[in-house]
Amino acid sequence: MDTLPALTSQRILDDSMTILQAHIPLQARGYRCQTADLWRVLLAATAQHRSIEAACADLDGVPHANTIRGYLTQQWQPDQLPMLQQQCNAALHAALPDWLTAQPQEIAIDTHDMPFYGQVRDTAAEAWVCGGKAKASTSWHYRCATATVLTRNARLTIALMFVPPGTAMDVIVTQLLATIQASGITIGCLYADRGFATVAVLQHLQHAQIPAIIALAQRGPRLRTHCQGQE
Repeated sequence: MDTLPALTSQRILDDSMTILQAHIPLQARGYRCQTADLWRVLLAATAQHRSIEAACADLDGVPHANTIRGYLTQQWQPDQLPMLQQQCNAALHAALPDWLTAQPQEIAIDTHDMPFYGQVRDTAAEAWVCGGKAKASTSWHYRCATATVLTRNARLTIALMFVPPGTAMDVIVTQLLATIQASGITIGCLYADRGFATVAVLQHLQHAQIPAIIALAQRGPRLRTHCQGQE
């Protein structure tokens, strides 16, 4: 009888590095730092929600955090974020199981802010760092939007968008929907918080005939005419 391969931390690390390196051309060929070192540190920091410094301190045999940041800064400039976004989505889609496309899926979309503590005005960050309510001792944040499949008690990210400042919610939704379509997954129902409850977003979803459940604050009859269900 066929058996599924055992999942181990090392196997997950190896498979993740294989997929990422196939789609994201991040490289290092130095005396003290190789490509695998970059990915080990980045994956450790991501999985543990920690800084590059903390990941480097915990891992054996990896370069100094300043060395890692130097390679990242050199190869990932702000004007390259649109290309990086395409590469990240390609990597996400490459890792999706085939059964996800067999039937419509429940999908949640959301935005996520990461604090930015550097100089914004008159720098390259100005094109990508968003202002807003103060959180984590700063009112400046990197913002991304994601679409996530809710299935089998797991959340699988299938679309990613880096959000420039001033981007309207309907633009975010349009781009996420296009990326979801590119993955081959059909939307059974779309879920979103009230930040997405705008007339333009609701009109777009109605035109695309996508069932959606969006948290909504009562803000007037015009918005309410696009809604169905109980108040």
